[in-house]
Amino acid sequence: MFVDVENHAIHTLYATALAQTGSHANAVFELESALLCNPPRPEAASIQVRLAKEHLAMGNRAKAKSAQTEALRLDPSNVEAAALKIP
Repeated sequence: MFVDVENHAIHTLYATALAQTGSHANAVFELESALLCNPPRPEAASIQVRLAKEHLAMGNRAKAKSAQTEALRLDPSNVEAAALKIP
């Protein structure tokens, strides 16, 4: 089996699967790994939004807010980041 560990999309897809099973900490690890692959700015912003959602699922509002802020810095027009409500 071959897995391209330097491909942000692979990490993001795996994070999606992990999140759907409730493995939020592992999903965070994969999303952070995706960001280390230097995706294009719009995709990095989307990954940051997903990271924010995972942090919210784990009850970490400060990290969620930080990820949301980074998403908007990377792509100020990211609708999903702007719409994300962090209590």
